[in-house]
Amino acid sequence: MASTPPPERTDAKERRQRACTTGRNIAGDTATDVNLPRTRGKARQPLSALLLIRNAAFYRQISQPVAGAFGAHLDPRTRQPARRGWVVAPRDGGGTSSVGALRSILTDTAYLLVRSMVNTQLGVPAISHETHTWRAEPNGMAGRARVAAASGPYESAVPASIASYAPMLSAELAADLDEASSALSALDASAATAWPGSDTQITPMSAILLRTESTSSSQIEQLTVGARQLALAEIGQTTSENANTVVGNVRAMERALAWDGPVTQDAVLAIHKALLLHQAGWEQHAGQYRTQLVWVGRSGLGPRDASHVAPQPELVGDAMADLITFMARLDLPIVLQLAVAHAQFETIHPFADGNGRTGRALLHTMLRSAGVVTHIAAPISAGLLTDTDGYFSALTAYRAGDAEPIVRRFADACRFAAFSGQKLIDELSRQLALDRVKLAGLRPEATAWRVLPILTAHPVVNASLLTTQFGLSDASAARALAQLTQAGVLEERSGLRRNRVWQHLAIIAILDDYAANLRRR
Repeated sequence: MASTPPPERTDAKERRQRACTTGRNIAGDTATDVNLPRTRGKARQPLSALLLIRNAAFYRQISQPVAGAFGAHLDPRTRQPARRGWVVAPRDGGGTSSVGALRSILTDTAYLLVRSMVNTQLGVPAISHETHTWRAEPNGMAGRARVAAASGPYESAVPASIASYAPMLSAELAADLDEASSALSALDASAATAWPGSDTQITPMSAILLRTESTSSSQIEQLTVGARQLALAEIGQTTSENANTVVGNVRAMERALAWDGPVTQDAVLAIHKALLLHQAGWEQHAGQYRTQLVWVGRSGLGPRDASHVAPQPELVGDAMADLITFMARLDLPIVLQLAVAHAQFETIHPFADGNGRTGRALLHTMLRSAGVVTHIAAPISAGLLTDTDGYFSALTAYRAGDAEPIVRRFADACRFAAFSGQKLIDELSRQLALDRVKLAGLRPEATAWRVLPILTAHPVVNASLLTTQFGLSDASAARALAQLTQAGVLEERSGLRRNRVWQHLAIIAILDDYAANLRRR
């Protein structure tokens, strides 16, 4: 049965809610009230002022004066600007600045709201660049002309600071983010209560969602593995390199969920270490920031044609410290914070390999620390996987100074995670009910009943898994496997006398169909 979240996480969630409903920044910085808007970057602009104002009545109260003063064209149904990107300007064309005129007719809170309506692009500090020279080395496969073309000047990113980033949200986007986080919390509650009779440390439903998220995150990086191969890899019964690599992502997700508290540098390094220790040839880089240049692109000769060249290695430490400060804040909508933190992490690319998978694992540490999702790894990567082109394009837009695409992509991914995760819970629950019917003749204390829910997370098992990870004796494990096989729940497919392996084919089919549907969208 799922355990109660530790008090620290509940406190964090309450502090975040207070920060977003009272207009008070309590993340450890100077407090800022909603009626003292920021001017020229001197005091942090709280998002709470925008989050407070969502109701249609308030829109109706302020929209007409704004339109009268500035000649803005409002949609008669929504009472909001009819076109995106409209510019506020004094109607009479006089010398008064638009900002000053706007401030003269609106209260401070209304000013913040209308300003958010005007700024339809969710701006973020764009990266800058610095120029360096690359000398390509022959790799034995490229001709001299290609090597020469790969040599020369290139530009690498210099990430901007986001520790005190103060986004301006439209009320529509703020409400959208709130709905997305609520959907994740609802999935978390549903998964926590699915099959509560289990006495394993991690509930079976939590475990299967964790593996689903790990598989989807790996698939974004073109690491594809079926449910059977992943399950075989977890019991040491496969030679598939991809499967063993994805097991590393499962371990990274487990480490992310086990971390107690906000994200720290130790958390980032521990998650990355768990990932790369299972990736052949990369073990020496596990849990260490990179000491060489990395880039996103197809050429192994050099960065000149790359779509993104990460910061120079000496910039990584300070950039990550700035990001970790941002990740610890409590005055931001959590889905926005996830999106911006992830985009910044991918911009920094702090590791030699495994950046995407580590960055997506960190999302779950943040959600857990915030008290939004405390029992599971919601399949957010599955949501991102439904539109990888949109995901990568949004990361590019973020680096250019527009955070709105990645924030909206994450909101969509969170809603998809909640919807598809609940659907997966329902399908597995139906299969479990069918299996219970098959076991109806067994006495209630039979060991098979205890093993049955485990099969959802481990659809391929052997006796060793049941004894080492779930505490069964050798005799109890053998008896349970025999009972489940005789009832037609499991099949023994190896045909061996020793090192035998049992499979739940129906559960494997459900998991493979889930993954296939993601690719077909």
